Amino acid sequence: MDIIIFSDHHETANGIKKLLTLLGFSTSCQNYSEKLPDLKHYKLAVLDISNLKASLTLPLDFCKKLNKQKRPVLLVLGYRQSYFLYETKLAYDDFVFFEQLDHELEHRVNRILPKRNLQSPSSNITISGLVLNTDKYQLVVDKNLIELTYKEYQLLKLLIQHKNKAFSRSKLLSIIWEYDYYGGSRTVDVHIRRLRAKLPSPYNLMLKTIRNVGYMFSPDLT
Repeated sequence: MDIIIFSDHHETANGIKKLLTLLGFSTSCQNYSEKLPDLKHYKLAVLDISNLKASLTLPLDFCKKLNKQKRPVLLVLGYRQSYFLYETKLAYDDFVFFEQLDHELEHRVNRILPKRNLQSPSSNITISGLVLNTDKYQLVVDKNLIELTYKEYQLLKLLIQHKNKAFSRSKLLSIIWEYDYYGGSRTVDVHIRRLRAKLPSPYNLMLKTIRNVGYMFSPDLT
């Protein structure tokens, strides 16, 4: 199987499944209430919250489990739920509005999967006790594994690879998201805030805000 769809709305799940099938993907659907399967045979998890009327408890819980299994997450939500995009604990890799599924789904899926399958020579980026494994998409700090979403990993990797260089928010949007991402510069701010929350001191202090510009990674704390 290529893609697993999590949804509590049968009609929506079938609609997503039909679109993905037409695009050539093999899919399966599952309710939130069912036990989470072993996802090693899936390339992508689609998390549908477009009909969610209650709290974010279920999708938050599922995102955590999906991140632990190293699966990328595509969030499906309605226009009226756009405020969910700024929920810092909702760790997704990309999103698509339910109202735009017919036009956007293929683009969003193809944006995630090729990047997940890219192969590169095995190498680590090391700064003191911080080790970024570019082969496994992992971050280890002081021998402790730090769980990152793919976008968080991309953002941190870019800043570390160009340490002491300031990037504007618009430049980060262009490089990491590759287009004018919905939410604008706020998207970058949210991801930086997530990274700072996950990185222990003093590494969180190395993610510096450059006033009126954007962000920079600098090991120099003076």
